[in-house]
Amino acid sequence: MTLEYQKMKCLALTRLPGKDPGKASVDDQLTEAGDLIILKDRPMEALVRLLRTANYKLTTPIVDETGFSGNVHIRLTKANLRNIPALRKELAQAGLGLVEKRKRIEVMVITQVASSNK
Repeated sequence: MTLEYQKMKCLALTRLPGKDPGKASVDDQLTEAGDLIILKDRPMEALVRLLRTANYKLTTPIVDETGFSGNVHIRLTKANLRNIPALRKELAQAGLGLVEKRKRIEVMVITQVASSNK
């Protein structure tokens, strides 16, 4: 097993022009609401981890290309986390995009399968 950089298809979380993900429409008093997941004043990495965890079965990794260093305020519908077209619409409301692109990323490569001698 080795770690290598390979160019592969990814879903890149990006910033859309004209909107600030740190000032999205999340009510400061709102912390939990039924079928919503609310990230309030959380680092961008928390959103990326949430998207990666919800979409762990995707063969396309999710990467952060926002360049945003502030905290995000975002509200997402739980049911849309695995529905990429619906997720894109919700992210756009917060000034974020999810675009497919080829990117050089670090991957684990398994080169040999151990044989079992019994």
